[in-house]
Amino acid sequence: MTENPYAAPRAELLTEPEAIGALYSYLQVGTAALLGGPFVAMWMLRSNFLELRRDTLAHATLWSGLILSCLWLLLVIMLPKAIPVFLFPMAQGGIAGYLAYEFHEKDPRRPVAEHLRLKNNGLVLALVLAGAAAAMVVMFGLLMLLLGTGYWTMS
Repeated sequence: MTENPYAAPRAELLTEPEAIGALYSYLQVGTAALLGGPFVAMWMLRSNFLELRRDTLAHATLWSGLILSCLWLLLVIMLPKAIPVFLFPMAQGGIAGYLAYEFHEKDPRRPVAEHLRLKNNGLVLALVLAGAAAAMVVMFGLLMLLLGTGYWTMS
């Protein structure tokens, strides 16, 4: 009789959880979405999901963000002139900030405040500038497509 029948079962010891890298705060996401557009917001939300090891949500964010960004740009181009377009960036900034707050700030895998690292604001500025440039290129391409097909006129 070498084993004790009353002994606790053998279990593997838990190791330290994997360290979470730097995240974008909800204020960084909202500001970047306001200034850089929906592409930047999608990229930042996806980056946070990848850091939090939520790969399925990161993948869904990538595709839904790309589709919604294209629809958003088409909607802005085709709106009547009576509707103020300046409200759209404010709305997308608010929506992106809210999504970052709901999904990232309340995530149980998110490190506590003393261990939390945020991404550099210089990186956020670079993403904003790249996103704004990309949005201008896309808008110009769509405008040329609509003007070239005769669907939309400049009058």
